[in-house]
Amino acid sequence: MNFGSFGEIVFRTVFSPKRLKEAKSYSYKVHKPVNTEVLYEYLGKDEESLEITIVLNRLFVNVQEAINTLEEYAKEASPQSLVIGKTYLGKYVIRHIEKIYEEILPNGEVFTVQVLLKLSKVPQSEV
Repeated sequence: MNFGSFGEIVFRTVFSPKRLKEAKSYSYKVHKPVNTEVLYEYLGKDEESLEITIVLNRLFVNVQEAINTLEEYAKEASPQSLVIGKTYLGKYVIRHIEKIYEEILPNGEVFTVQVLLKLSKVPQSEV
């Protein structure tokens, strides 16, 4: 059984992440010389982002506490380590949280929730 984690939040990788989307962008300055083709000057790498959908299930974690912790990380812009299985992906801050409540018990307790996290990678120099 494999596990993943984001900061203190642990999720089982059998069910999570449901989706992982990575994006990198780069900056260029466009030069338009006279009577020739456009030239591009590479200025460097921009922000690296990651979208990950994880499933929090009451069998493995206190769902409401986990959601509260994720929201606290977001409010504080607190960089957290992201690990999936045995792979360390780096430190990220949360830019956006979306929740889909899939199972709610008759007493109102959340049993399963899908959480979409939009993360930005923190450069090693800032960690």
